[in-house]
Amino acid sequence: MLDSDTQHQRTSGYSDTMDIEIAPERRHDAIRPTGADTTAASATAITDGAPMPTPGVVDDAGVGEEWKPTKRFLLAFMSLQVIVAAVAFESTSLPAALPVLSSELGGTALQAFWAGTSYLLASTVVQPTVASMSHILGRKVMLYICAAGFTGGSLIAALAQNFTVVLVGRTIQVEASSFYSRSSYAVLLPIIVGLVGIFLFIFWEFRFASEPIIERRIFSTWTAISTYIQTLLHGLVTWAALYFLVLYYQAVKSYSPIYSAVAMLPVTVHLSWASMAVGAITGKLLRYRWALWTGWTLVTLGSGILYLLKPGTTTVQWVFITTPFGIGTGMLFTAEILAIQAGTEPMLNGHAAAFFSFIRIFGQAIGVAVSGAIFQNVFKKNLDGIPEFADVADEYSRDATSVIGVIQGMESGEPKTRIIQAYSDALGAIWLSLLAFAAAAAILSMTVKGHSMAQEHVTEQKLVQGEKPQLDSMESGVLGEHQPEK
Repeated sequence: MLDSDTQHQRTSGYSDTMDIEIAPERRHDAIRPTGADTTAASATAITDGAPMPTPGVVDDAGVGEEWKPTKRFLLAFMSLQVIVAAVAFESTSLPAALPVLSSELGGTALQAFWAGTSYLLASTVVQPTVASMSHILGRKVMLYICAAGFTGGSLIAALAQNFTVVLVGRTIQVEASSFYSRSSYAVLLPIIVGLVGIFLFIFWEFRFASEPIIERRIFSTWTAISTYIQTLLHGLVTWAALYFLVLYYQAVKSYSPIYSAVAMLPVTVHLSWASMAVGAITGKLLRYRWALWTGWTLVTLGSGILYLLKPGTTTVQWVFITTPFGIGTGMLFTAEILAIQAGTEPMLNGHAAAFFSFIRIFGQAIGVAVSGAIFQNVFKKNLDGIPEFADVADEYSRDATSVIGVIQGMESGEPKTRIIQAYSDALGAIWLSLLAFAAAAAILSMTVKGHSMAQEHVTEQKLVQGEKPQLDSMESGVLGEHQPEK
């Protein structure tokens, strides 16, 4: 039986409506500082508009001990950085190479579309399962499995001699050469079965699952819910913009795949630096809402001024036009996960981070699909108004990448100028749609509440940094047994 003081130790700042008690079995020994210690501890508990939590809960390192990374930690961190860099390179390089890839391997418009979408779709589907299995079997085991799968898929795609093998390497194999009407059973049946399956899955997860794939307690605060929605919209806007900016450079500006990839540097470089800057500044201020508000303001502004990208836009102009979008979206990558973790019980931060990854990639898949549909409809309408291309409007508009080879192979003249303008106008419709999505997310960010970021890191799995790891570290997951390293 716990004494009354221990029984009633609680922290505030995890829930908009109620206090969350730290589980006794996961709570470190509480140390109640007095005098000068109390003042010093209170000074570190800076909040973003929320009540300051009671100081005194410390980690095993002891009071006042500064944490220093060990070689084991640095090596583990470096390995994760290598994996993230490989995934980022893989996912952003395909749009630049897709027109040439489609031409060399003889891919159809539908196959070219799926080459860009299959990776995002498959990644979205497996995210919740991988997160749940990481909790059960251990994160290290699942990391090895996922890294091996990524390596195998990359090899298959790299050695492919036809588009079907490319799609296998990208996880989804497509064996179709035509589109189906919306009233066809081939379209309706998967949609109906999918919706029923989603309903049954949600019902089972929330009513019967003893170890749910998605932990419902991560939705206990409006801050978390609002930020998850913003994360979905962020993924949608970011990936649609990155995907079609590359196509703008190739189709409208007639840049080569390599030069179009270089032209993306104003976005990608500012994105990475802004993300790191937000992490550093937020670590000092212990406030995160400013980054959400500033980030969404810049993304909204950046999406709007992308409409200024035209066939006659100069290099200096498109550098400055794309920079605000890169800065804003980079800020959001860091700000969103900080807001989610601040508004979630510390013990659930692993589940929250997993769902954050899932919802972001889900937004990316939606973004590519939705923007592709917008482009197809507008581009077809534009081509119908050009006599030289009215007969091929349906074929050319099926996929934004397939027509790039046609445009670049045309001789200079009025027909080429008109089809480039039609392509540019179709991209303009995408930029305006992204502006609407970004504006909605910016408004939603105003509802995020300020929670304390001065929280103890509590987790069931951790990196054991000492020479003699504790047997209760649970590094191997809830079904595994920890084995001390030799």
